[in-house]
Amino acid sequence: MPNSISRIISYVLGIALIISSIYAVQAPGVSPYIPEAPEARASSVELMGYAWSENLGWISMNCANDSSCGSSDYKVTLDTVTNNLTGYAWNDKIGWIQFGGLSGCPAGTCDARKDGTELKGWARAVMGDGASAASPTLGTGTTTFSTVGVSLYALPTGTYEIAVRAWGGGGGAASSGTAGGGAGVAASFSVSDSDTVTVTVGAGGTAAGTNGGASTVVRNGTTIANAGGGGGSTGIGNGTGGNASVSGAISGGGSSGTVPNPPYMTDAAYVTNVGVGGSSASRAGRNGYVSIAYKTSIPAPTNNWDGWISLSCSNTSSCGTSDYGVDMGATDFSGFAWGSDVVGWISTNCLDTGSCASANYRVYLGALPCGSASYQCVSGDTVSRYTDAWCNITDTTCNVGEMCRTDMGNLCGPGNPTGQLVFSSQRVRKGTQVDISWPTLAYYDTCYLTATPNGGVTDSWSWSSSTPLTSVQTSPIQNEVTYTLSCTQIGDVSASQQTLDTERVLVLPSIREF
Repeated sequence: MPNSISRIISYVLGIALIISSIYAVQAPGVSPYIPEAPEARASSVELMGYAWSENLGWISMNCANDSSCGSSDYKVTLDTVTNNLTGYAWNDKIGWIQFGGLSGCPAGTCDARKDGTELKGWARAVMGDGASAASPTLGTGTTTFSTVGVSLYALPTGTYEIAVRAWGGGGGAASSGTAGGGAGVAASFSVSDSDTVTVTVGAGGTAAGTNGGASTVVRNGTTIANAGGGGGSTGIGNGTGGNASVSGAISGGGSSGTVPNPPYMTDAAYVTNVGVGGSSASRAGRNGYVSIAYKTSIPAPTNNWDGWISLSCSNTSSCGTSDYGVDMGATDFSGFAWGSDVVGWISTNCLDTGSCASANYRVYLGALPCGSASYQCVSGDTVSRYTDAWCNITDTTCNVGEMCRTDMGNLCGPGNPTGQLVFSSQRVRKGTQVDISWPTLAYYDTCYLTATPNGGVTDSWSWSSSTPLTSVQTSPIQNEVTYTLSCTQIGDVSASQQTLDTERVLVLPSIREF
């Protein structure tokens, strides 16, 4: 019988040792790091704003720029997965500019794409997509104004330049002598078809000594051409010719009805038709006159144009001789594209040309896939996760003795390692009370120590950082009990509980005499 009892005792102790070894190799309270699934990311982001062509003017990247999406829903988008640009931009002179879906480009990869912080590939003006449309048509025309007074001139669609010729009204003469002739102006100006142009035709002097009226052209509230009226004659002397100004330059007008000096008007028609001062034969001066010749579309190129616009000098391996390209920052684009002699240089940011004070333009990204860059604590506060505006994720695992802390901007900092609970014993006889202690838990606010049911009792304790608790005594242990320590991190507005430790207390089996 004693041998049997010894064998039973040995058997029970062997089982206990096996169980003990199993729990010993499990590092209580420590969970392996399992990367969390990345957040869902938007598939594309829209380009916004305007680029500027030295030859063509504004290039709009999105119909939202001028609230025209209801009638013409166009945009250029960047795929955040493939980094390809697709869609259409718009220019008043050459129409649609296509990104993506292109083939047959002069060199390299045709489709526009984001490569790191640079754009590569090509865009193409649709109207240049064929031999029959190799050169956009140049539109011209002339509008004349001969009625005295003020008129509003509506620029034809696509107008980019006007050539102004204006004469002031001639002065009025007395019975003898000749009044001064009105001044003449000839000059060209770059315009947009959205500009407001007002024309004033000056009246000739109607009586002796009355001056002729000035003829002017005003664009968007600023006078761009001013042909002064001729001076009136009150006696046998001749009146003084009118003055003329263009962009600040002033020149004397003709006197005694003669033509003003070059580089202003030298037309023979001036002498016989307009701006002539009055004389003894005809006392009244002639009324002024304005003509505006407009140009639409674009100047004819020096060679056939195929519509291609290069986004980087690397497309044609020309960076050594012409180092250009479009760069993309966090949100804004900068740099130049090249569209041959038709389009010329295309600037994507007013900083490129130093013109922000007068023309504050840029191409930029609309709503980014993940909004703004952010940090968050994941994986039980053992990892600080950085997500940039493009939803790219970088995880930093905190070092031993550190934790990801919300009060430090969700970065790794000094923390409390796991394995906080210390027991007076974790293998006890039934009915034994156990002392549990732990260090002061810095960086935590409210903490809880909870237990699974222990006979008919369920132990539970809680405390805050203002009234810390560092030890407790359990109720008499009646069965296996699991104790869990969890806390809320200081500064965590979500007040989520984070588990710091989980431990078990086992009840030793009773031994009976046989």
